[in-house]
Amino acid sequence: MPKKFELDTSSRLSARSGTYYRVLQTVGHGGNSDVYLVVATNRETRGVLFALKLFTRLTKPERLERFYVEIEFLRNQCHHPAVMRVFDAGVCINNIDGETIQYPFVIAEYLPETLATFVVRRNDMVMKLSCGMQLLSALSYLETYKVVHRDIKPQNIFVKDKSCVIGDFGLMKFLDAPPAGDDDVDFFKESLSHGMPHLYRSPDLVKFAKGEGTITTKSDVFQLGLVLAELFTGQKLEKPAGSLTDPVELSEIPYISGKNGGEIQKVIKSMLEQDPETRPSASAVIDRWEGLFNEAVVMCHQLNGQIF
Repeated sequence: MPKKFELDTSSRLSARSGTYYRVLQTVGHGGNSDVYLVVATNRETRGVLFALKLFTRLTKPERLERFYVEIEFLRNQCHHPAVMRVFDAGVCINNIDGETIQYPFVIAEYLPETLATFVVRRNDMVMKLSCGMQLLSALSYLETYKVVHRDIKPQNIFVKDKSCVIGDFGLMKFLDAPPAGDDDVDFFKESLSHGMPHLYRSPDLVKFAKGEGTITTKSDVFQLGLVLAELFTGQKLEKPAGSLTDPVELSEIPYISGKNGGEIQKVIKSMLEQDPETRPSASAVIDRWEGLFNEAVVMCHQLNGQIF
């Protein structure tokens, strides 16, 4: 059985493109992968910082296959500015006790700030509406591919200046793929127990984990509704659960100040409908959200002469 290993700061890896990357520091550890800050040392991206995601859970072949699916989708199919970009990929070869072991890795954008910290330090209405627009745009785009992210939460949303980017597609699910049956349910439940806070569950995910329902892209809409409520109010709506399969219980959305606060509250409330049949799609929500964003931009111009 392969031993888990970590890359040293002196490590130098070569990717498929022929670019070499030097490890600078560890960024974080997950259930399946470790993330490192690296710098390109040759070719056209020399000197640019990236995030290297190294898959380490080689004892789980089904998870390795999902890792390759994630890489393929993000690198070759998905081209949306609010979805984290993947630039390169490769294999890290390590020798342990005379055995050669290959650890696949992917090179992605390095975005150190997440929405979790952004929520605390920003109180700019236009910026918050802009974040909502970008994230709804990303979900609308994923709808066209019939992809469900299944792990929308502030820690998986990255902020770069005025841009928001959805990352960490390790739980993504293609709705057009052949049914995975209990294997996917077990994978989902095991993954949640390790990494996903119970504060960002959707009722759809709870039923799915119990084997009682199917997932649609509207599950991501519910999760994003929880994120947006927190972004605008600073409060988490979902009451802590004792277990993954406990019913999703929400507090009332607190008052949102500002001229359009009431309308913002209504849109978020529609995203948090318990029944996915009555919950709008991301492409429907963005139509309403765009109107709120445009009004805020006009008001900001009138007051300040600029929006940011």
